Amino acid sequence: MIGIIKFPVNIDAEGVLSVSPAYAKLTYVEEPGFVKEIGKNADGTTLKDGDFVHKGQVLLVLENEPLTTDLLVKKAQAEEVMAQMSAATAVSPVERQSKEYELAQLNKQIDLRQHEVDKLTIRAQIDGELIAPDLQYQVGRYFAPSKHELLRVVDPNKQYVEAALPQDDYQLLDQQHAWIQDHTEVRMVSDIPRVVKALSASLTPAQGKPISPALTPMGGGQSQIDPTDKEQAKLLTPEFRARVVMDDLGDYITGQRAYVRFKLQKKPLIWQWARRAMQLIESKGASAKWL
Repeated sequence: MIGIIKFPVNIDAEGVLSVSPAYAKLTYVEEPGFVKEIGKNADGTTLKDGDFVHKGQVLLVLENEPLTTDLLVKKAQAEEVMAQMSAATAVSPVERQSKEYELAQLNKQIDLRQHEVDKLTIRAQIDGELIAPDLQYQVGRYFAPSKHELLRVVDPNKQYVEAALPQDDYQLLDQQHAWIQDHTEVRMVSDIPRVVKALSASLTPAQGKPISPALTPMGGGQSQIDPTDKEQAKLLTPEFRARVVMDDLGDYITGQRAYVRFKLQKKPLIWQWARRAMQLIESKGASAKWL
């Protein structure tokens, strides 16, 4: 029996264009309502996924008639109390004092309702790229307050590709950490012919959550989700990570899938690893040869 050892030349991994949470502002629905309007660009066109937006720019407007009506009613009540105060000035100081207290309470309620109504207009928290794949289909849809992300705005200058790695590949890359800094390249799934060199590549320990749904079978990727997890947010097997910063960000949208290739160096350490595998094969009574 002959064991053939193939020496690994490259390590290929699936990744996704990501950005650090510090440079990604996630938006949630805080007040219930129906989507009444999608924000506009400066040229009047409707916002879409991948557009660049500015801090404070309107992204979505929700409609909640009971909430806005209650605000208008309380404002009308405040105006009525103010008129009653003016009339009471010449009649009774005690009555005026009572109306002042009533007005103060109404103003507190108005401030509270105004704060809630303001939340119906969703604005960009930072300058950046809008990530909202289904934005054009949201008009008329009802949203309840939730911790599930509605959309996000990210700083495209802070993007990197995060790739998933099995433990064996991670160990090989860790042994050649200095080498892979200058010998790693990225191809975006949306632009396969274009090879982008890496500025840096760093490795991180195993994680239990998927990098992105895009890398799971649902998104066409290989990362397997634990079938016992009802929220579909746990990996079947923890994955190691590689964070690759590209030297040319291009015009890519955060969340796009990518392929990462790490080109290995044939260093003595790797040959020692292969030699040990060869010795293991031979210890089982088989012969081995290099390929």
